[in-house]
Amino acid sequence: MQGATINVSDMAYNPTDGLFYGLNNPTLNTGAPDVTNRYKLVTLNPRTGVLSFGSVISGAGIQTETSAYGSVFYDASTTMYVFANNLGRYYSINRTANTATQIGPSVAPNGGNDGASCPNALLYNVSISGNVFADGNGMTDNTVNGSGTDGGGLSVVLWDAVENKVLDIVPVQPDGTYSLAATPGKTYDVLITSQPGVVGSTTKPPVVLPAGWELTGQKLGTGTGSDGTPSGTLTNIAVGTSDIASTNFGVNQLPESYNTTKAITGAPVPNQDISFGDSPLNGSDGQDLPAGGNPNGNPWTTRTIAITSLPTNGFVLFYDGVEITSTDIGSNGFRIANFDPAKLVTRLVTPVSGTTGTSFTFSTVDASGVQDPTPATVAVNFSSALPVLFGAIDALFNNGTLTVNWEVLKEVNNSHYDVELSADGVNFTKIGSTPTQASNGNSDTSLSYSFSRSITQGVLGASVLAFLLGGIYARKRRWIAVLLVGLASVGMFYSCSKNDISNVNDDDNKYFVRIAQVDKDGTTSYSKTVTVVKNK
Repeated sequence: MQGATINVSDMAYNPTDGLFYGLNNPTLNTGAPDVTNRYKLVTLNPRTGVLSFGSVISGAGIQTETSAYGSVFYDASTTMYVFANNLGRYYSINRTANTATQIGPSVAPNGGNDGASCPNALLYNVSISGNVFADGNGMTDNTVNGSGTDGGGLSVVLWDAVENKVLDIVPVQPDGTYSLAATPGKTYDVLITSQPGVVGSTTKPPVVLPAGWELTGQKLGTGTGSDGTPSGTLTNIAVGTSDIASTNFGVNQLPESYNTTKAITGAPVPNQDISFGDSPLNGSDGQDLPAGGNPNGNPWTTRTIAITSLPTNGFVLFYDGVEITSTDIGSNGFRIANFDPAKLVTRLVTPVSGTTGTSFTFSTVDASGVQDPTPATVAVNFSSALPVLFGAIDALFNNGTLTVNWEVLKEVNNSHYDVELSADGVNFTKIGSTPTQASNGNSDTSLSYSFSRSITQGVLGASVLAFLLGGIYARKRRWIAVLLVGLASVGMFYSCSKNDISNVNDDDNKYFVRIAQVDKDGTTSYSKTVTVVKNK
C-alpha cells in the first residue's frame, strides 16, 4: 500500500480495536529515504478507509532496516509482529511504549514473504446505526424523536468498554443518520460529541455539544421512554452477529432572546406606567419558532418568558398589576406563561436625578420548557434626564391645616413645585405651588421647602365670599350681577373644595400627598407619594 507519504508492504488486523496495522518502510517507493515518516506505525480503519500515522517505533535495531517490513501479523494475545526483509529479523512491537524487541535469531534475508496468523480473524463487521433527533418537545411526550439533525456538527463515537479504546468515529449526516462498524461478540458504548478525538485513542471523548444545543435524552430502540438522565451516551451495548439499529439520541436547540429598546420622548415621570404592548419581547427557537431571517426574532406573545433581573435606576416591574420582586426571580428567573406584553409595565418609584433610562433582562422559554441561558436586555431610553432629585418628604395634617415639608438634593432647569393631594393615591389634585429656591432653577446643593394650607370648609367658603362682596361694594353699579356671579362662584368653589380636599377619605381620615416638580419647559416629574392621617 503506497502513496505520497505512506509506504507499507503488509498490514494485519487487530481484533481488539478493529483496525489494521503496518509499519512504514524506511524508504519511499522511489528508493529515496522517507525522512519524515519512516518507522512509524500506520493504521487503517476498514469502516472509513482512513489511513493514519502513529508513533515512531524504535529499539533492538529495527531502524537499521533499509528496505521493507514485508510481513505483519498478530498472535492470540494480540501482540503485533513484523519481519525486516533485508535483515532477516522478527520483532515484537509494544504499541503502548512504541518499542521493538527482536524475537529469535536472525534468518536469511527474504523479500518474497508474507505473514499470516488468524487467532481472531476478521470475518465481518456488524453495524450500529441510529439517528440524532432535533427533539423540540424535550421529552415532554416521553419519546426520543423529532426531525433529523447533525446538531450543528456532531460525531458519533464507538468506545470499546473492555479495552477502553476509540474503535470508530463517524460524522452525523445532515438528516441525523449515522452508522458505526463494530466487531461481533464485544460490548460497546456509543456517544455523541463535537470533540470526538481520534480512532485508537485510549481517552474516552467527552460529550460536548455545539454552542446553542443541549441533550434531551437517548434510547436504544424505538418507542417511549429513555435510558435515564440525558447524558449523550448509550452504555454496555452487547454486539452479537446481527446489526443494531435505532441507537437514538435527542438534542434540542436552545431558544434565543433578542435585545429590545423602547425610546420615550421627554424625561422619566415618577409613578407613571410604561407599557411594553407596543414593544413586545422577541426571540426565536430552532424547532418551534424559527426567526426565519428576522434579525429581531418573533414576538414571544402567548409563549413563556422568564424575567431574570429587575429594572435599574429606581424603576419597578409589574405584570398584570402585580409587582415582580427579587424573591420572585430567585436564581432561575420569574416565569410568565401565556405572556401578554401589554400586561408588562415598568414604573419609576424611586426617582434619581439625572436618570435617562432603565433596563432589565429576560429569557425566552421554548415549548419543551428550556430557558435561554443567555438573557437579553430590555432598555427604556428617555430623550431627557429626570431634572430633580428629591430627598426626604413628610406631611402633617393638624387642626385643619396640611403642612408638607420636602428636601431637594439637586435641581436642574427647575421652575416651581406643585403640591398635590389625593384620596386614593391615584387621582391627585393640585392644592398649591411654591417657586424654586435655586438660582436660575439650578442647584447642586440640598434645599428645603415647606408648604401649608388650611383645608377647612368654612375658611375656604368665607374667604371667597369676602372677596366677592368686596368687589360688590367697589362697583355699586353692577352689584346685582356681581352678587349673582359671586354666589355661584362660592357654590362652585365650595363644591370643588369639598370634593377635592375636605371630604377626602372621611372614613379613614387618610390623604396621599406628592410633589410635582415643573421644569421651565413645562416638563413635570414627581416625588414619591406619602400618606398623611387627618387629626380630628
